[in-house]
Amino acid sequence: MTKDEAMLLLSSIMGNRSDLVTKGPTMLKMAQNHYERGPEYPWFLLSEDTTIRTQIGERRVPLPVADFIEEYEDGALFYDAEDGSPQSELEKEDYDYLMKFYGSNCTGTPQAYSSDGLYFNIFPLPNALSLLRMKYYKKDVDITGLSGSATNKWLTYAPNCLIGWAGQNLASTYRDVVAANRFMQIENEARLVLDRQNESHKHSNRTYQIGGPA
Repeated sequence: MTKDEAMLLLSSIMGNRSDLVTKGPTMLKMAQNHYERGPEYPWFLLSEDTTIRTQIGERRVPLPVADFIEEYEDGALFYDAEDGSPQSELEKEDYDYLMKFYGSNCTGTPQAYSSDGLYFNIFPLPNALSLLRMKYYKKDVDITGLSGSATNKWLTYAPNCLIGWAGQNLASTYRDVVAANRFMQIENEARLVLDRQNESHKHSNRTYQIGGPA
């Protein structure tokens, strides 16, 4: 679905109002922001394999803050020494625990990390330049910045989630109960579909055994 098509659906359910040119895209953006706050994130917001470079003797590694939402719950942070040796998975623990276990001045090959929302804190302190590799949930392109004929991932894979949420808020502004109920139905149905898609992507082509995946 394109931005223009989303606006057309919003407008038609609202009785073909002509005053949604500005309010409509803004409310769709607010709907996108609402869904990107979680607590669950859709499969299509998962990034490609991303690298972040560490510095010698520097514990803090900045997250990709511009579009970072959350770490991938089924993924991990990997250490890549760039010398041909295999990547190693870093264990995630609380900062205080890692500080007590490793100490503040211990250096070596990274083994573990904590996260404070802005930085990864690496333990022990890296003693060589290296890369961290990860996948994460990333913010989608801002709807308000799209041209009318353009789309983003939300409008491509889950447009009715945004349209339903945005429409309910617009309808309440105009006290249009009929439209609000219709938008609520649209969003509820879309969320069920999105939940099923998320579950399908988690379990597709995986072999399970007692106690968890094989």
